[in-house]
Amino acid sequence: MQRRLAVLLLALSSPAWAQPGGRLFDGRAVAEDPPRLQEPPAPAARLFKEDRLWVVVAAETRDQRSLAADLGLSIEEVSDGAVAGVATPAALARLQAAGFTILKQSSLSESLPKGFPKPDAAYHDYDEVESALAAIASAHPGLASLVEVGKSFRGLKITALRFNTTARGGAPSAKPGALFLGSHHAREHLSTEVPVLLAKWLADNKDKPEVKALLETRDVYIVPLLNPDGSQFDIQDGSYRWQRKNLRPNEDGSVGTDLNRNYDSHWGESGSSEYPGDDTYRGASPFSEPETRAVRDFVLARPNLKTMVSYHTYSELILYPWSYTSEPLADGPALKAFKAMGDKMAGWTGYTAQQSGDFYPSSGDTCDWAWSARKIFCFTFELTPRSSSGGGFYPGPSVITPTAQKNVAPLLYLIGLADDPLRAADIP
Repeated sequence: MQRRLAVLLLALSSPAWAQPGGRLFDGRAVAEDPPRLQEPPAPAARLFKEDRLWVVVAAETRDQRSLAADLGLSIEEVSDGAVAGVATPAALARLQAAGFTILKQSSLSESLPKGFPKPDAAYHDYDEVESALAAIASAHPGLASLVEVGKSFRGLKITALRFNTTARGGAPSAKPGALFLGSHHAREHLSTEVPVLLAKWLADNKDKPEVKALLETRDVYIVPLLNPDGSQFDIQDGSYRWQRKNLRPNEDGSVGTDLNRNYDSHWGESGSSEYPGDDTYRGASPFSEPETRAVRDFVLARPNLKTMVSYHTYSELILYPWSYTSEPLADGPALKAFKAMGDKMAGWTGYTAQQSGDFYPSSGDTCDWAWSARKIFCFTFELTPRSSSGGGFYPGPSVITPTAQKNVAPLLYLIGLADDPLRAADIP
């Protein structure tokens, strides 16, 4: 079966892209949520577009990149001698006060593409995601079912599509499990599309012998849209708002927490911002957000989960722990398996595999938490494009199908390895 599966995976993978450009590196008990708002307060809403900047900053070393992130720059690209990303005017002032050279700055609104109105209508909004998952579950009742993972700050359901031939809904299963999460960050809409299409691919190909053998022996969960509030806000006025965070109001009048800085793994350390207005604001406390608590509770309730992906955009990378530090995992066999898995999946996708913290730290990261809490082999996939020159967060609809196709092979691979990820190091 291993040989047949390998042949199937190679047939499904797409040619590697070789575009030039920078790289992206991205990822307690709390009080009850306050009353939910229908819209962010008007003064804070300005921060989503008009008051934020695209900034290019001179940064030669990892320490300089780390400091820039600490000061509130949401680093989206790293190139020789510089980093680029999103900053508020306050964060820009902090960078300048710290002595950083600002190479370029421009308003986000100067180059905002329009959509998902007509140009990007192929992308799924919240209701369309819910409908797509429900349709798959309805069409394949012996295989697929829906599970409510939790609710967003504004009360929208966070839904998982589950593939399991012997257990439905929230029923427990002893089968080895795999979890695939999309859209921690609102503006990364391709990270919703890929898991939606991967779910459809699994359902459509369930009778292929290699796929059938996997699905009969595994417990698979696909959650395409973890941040529905932010995703809907990003598109609601007919032009993209570059929204990254969720929509919880902050005490200073700004809105949102970066969900991929909110997990309880080295929370509040380097690479996350203490300033609520910044795109990488870590939140008031670990798991302060209902979206991250939903992931926490879902994962901790399912000890059978052994492999996991958090889909993001952009930069064509496959990242593994640690993210909070450049020090490698102390667990030698696990590190060997992580590297082997990353290299294998990089071969299929054309992406680059590396430790997440190699270029600068980001604390409170999803995969760092999954590994430290449950020893889950979790990868952050930074999807297409390779750089902002290829469309950045908004690359258009033409990339959706090719990107999903090249990620089928890693999907099947990680589902297959859920019984024993350590054996990845021994598979040629």
